[in-house]
Amino acid sequence: YAGGGFTPELLDFLTSEVFDNLELDMQDKLLALSVPETLHASLAEHLLEIAEGENLLREIEYAGLFLTSIDLDGHWFRFHNLFRQFLLNRLESITAPGRTQERQRQIAQ
Repeated sequence: YAGGGFTPELLDFLTSEVFDNLELDMQDKLLALSVPETLHASLAEHLLEIAEGENLLREIEYAGLFLTSIDLDGHWFRFHNLFRQFLLNRLESITAPGRTQERQRQIAQ
């Protein structure tokens, strides 16, 4: 995390006060949703194989989990850069090497 804006205190806060206090299902959803840079309800539905992507994105936003709308219509979202990097690092630590980058390429296509 060095040089990425993370301090030991921030990493500890994100880990112990935010991420670890979430239900495992929500942790899994956040990890999957962190792969693309921006999110739309239909992309969330595709990534998570769910039917209510917009509701989920609003739930994450209202829960204060560092997700914010980035367009005037409120259809596109993104995670705060540091939180997204935290999620990506966590995802990479639990998946096979190169899997996150492979998933990013698949999403881009």
